[in-house]
Amino acid sequence: MKKVNMRKRTLLPIMLLISIGLFNCQSNNEILWIKDCSIEDRDSCGFKNINGEVEIAYGKYPMIFTDTFRNYAIVLNPEEGFVGIDKNENTLFKVFTYDNGPDYEVEGFFRVEEDGKIGFVDGQTGTIVIEPRFSAAQPFENGYAAICADCTTRSDGEHTTWVDGEWGLINKKGEMVMEPAFERIVSIGTDGSMTIIENGEEKEIEIRNLK
Repeated sequence: MKKVNMRKRTLLPIMLLISIGLFNCQSNNEILWIKDCSIEDRDSCGFKNINGEVEIAYGKYPMIFTDTFRNYAIVLNPEEGFVGIDKNENTLFKVFTYDNGPDYEVEGFFRVEEDGKIGFVDGQTGTIVIEPRFSAAQPFENGYAAICADCTTRSDGEHTTWVDGEWGLINKKGEMVMEPAFERIVSIGTDGSMTIIENGEEKEIEIRNLK
């Protein structure tokens, strides 16, 4: 009977898997661009690839908010405002403005706007997961976001607030958990409850129809 070298038979698949893994890592690294700023002007920044080659020139965008450019980057475009772009510099979405800058990522999502409506983007992939369809929307809190379908925006010069309309609740799939019926949703708890304003008074109620 021919003797089989079991060591070689075992090592070959392992070596093949390691090679594939290294190849995949290298491929992923090759598509990463890193934010880099000019030595002469630290406020003038762009993106370089892992080989040190400039992909987006310094100063093309007045402000860059993404350090590692994978699927998308958030930049300030003077003509459009805060936007997400791809590596061809196509605008993917307009980021909702909050606190004089692009909206913060909260629980993996940040807000975007289109034609006066607000939706949500997955912060990891840059994919719009909840289409802009709300006139107002708060960041996610404990798995839910307060939304308003018919609120209006009031400005006092420096700040804007949402007024009128009724507020409801959505989950991270964009499904309506509680239909808009509240004067205001103050906070969302971890215990299946939320604090609302009703007839000018603050009260706590149970979140119904959980999905």
